[in-house]
Amino acid sequence: MYDQLGLENQRYRIFTLYPDLSKACESAISFIGTKFPGEKDVLIHEMLLDAFNGFKAASTGDSNPRHQFILGLCARAIYLYRIRYCANLELPGDVWTPMEQKITDFEKSHDHVTVLNEPDPQYIDQESASKLFAARILPGYLYREVFLSDSSYDNAA
Repeated sequence: MYDQLGLENQRYRIFTLYPDLSKACESAISFIGTKFPGEKDVLIHEMLLDAFNGFKAASTGDSNPRHQFILGLCARAIYLYRIRYCANLELPGDVWTPMEQKITDFEKSHDHVTVLNEPDPQYIDQESASKLFAARILPGYLYREVFLSDSSYDNAA
């Protein structure tokens, strides 16, 4: 998977030091899949790049590299609400609802999925979207460590 995204070399160094980050990435890939569009590329590729870049930036500064990796991974979760995935335009039940079902499961249950360039009708801010996504992909201890610490989310912006 990582070699398809051009991230194979970065992966070894980080995941050797922090194997729980590997599990977080695998959960994110399993949830989003490799087809959901992001800003310029598929969303999961952009999210992984942000995660690796956050880790790299934190390694040279005072921040915790693990935290910055997770914050980078979850920063684009708002994109899950900016477009809608639809399997059948006539049936309202065939529209993917963010965070209720894995995108990969939605894709498997429908033959053809269309992207609608309209936001999800429910309003959500970036911080809430990031925390909801993190709750879906992270083990509890890592979620608490990153999002419920004193500095919690302020470092991601």
